Amino acid sequence: MFRVEVPEDFVAMLEPQRLAQLYATRRRMSVSQRHAQALDFVRMRERCGPLRRLELGRVVGAPVDYYDPLLMAACSPDWRTQGQVLGLAMGQCDSPNLLGDQFFQARLDHLIGSGHIEAKGPNLALRDGLVRLVPASPLQRVPS
Repeated sequence: MFRVEVPEDFVAMLEPQRLAQLYATRRRMSVSQRHAQALDFVRMRERCGPLRRLELGRVVGAPVDYYDPLLMAACSPDWRTQGQVLGLAMGQCDSPNLLGDQFFQARLDHLIGSGHIEAKGPNLALRDGLVRLVPASPLQRVPS
């Protein structure tokens, strides 16, 4: 088994040609390194849950509502389109932990359903409707 050092945060964002070039930097992993990787995989599988973050080079679990404060901060007392709110929240994610609009849409739907955010207008497709903060909502912290 080999380890290839990738300077960018996301392998998925690299062009195939760039990945092929990086293969030339491969280094054979020792038995102890492979064992450590296997143990870390088991740790992630058993303890991290469905939402994972990269922190200090290590994958850690986060509660599913970890990014809800970003959505709350992106809302205002005035009506905004869901697309604006999603874009603002997504823009606040740190580079190695970018998340897609579908994740944020699902969390926004949860916040609407739980009464923290109000919604109006059509909601037939991703980002159709308008949203705003419900006065005195308790979710005001922003993840660091």
